[in-house]
Amino acid sequence: MKITLTVHSSAYLSRQLVKSDSASLLIPDLSFEIPPGTQRGSISTIEGMLRRAAMNLEMAQPERVKLGDLDNFYRCKDVIEGIKR
Repeated sequence: MKITLTVHSSAYLSRQLVKSDSASLLIPDLSFEIPPGTQRGSISTIEGMLRRAAMNLEMAQPERVKLGDLDNFYRCKDVIEGIKR
C-alpha cells in the first residue's frame, strides 16, 4: 500500500502520522528516506517524525567526519538543513 501526502503549507506538519516498523517514509524534495526497520513503529506528527530523523542524523555526524566519510557527511548536512527549514 502506498499513501501520498503533498505538503502545501506548514499547517500540514501538525498532521498525525502512524508509522509501522515495516513502513518507509520518503521525502523526495530532500532526497531523504526513512527506510523500514530504522525507526520503531510510532505515532507522531509529521513535524515530530522529521525532527527525530534530523536529530538521529545529527548525532552520527561526528562519526562520519571521524571515518572520513565526508560525502555522506555533506549529504546528511543538506538533509538536516532542509528538515529544519
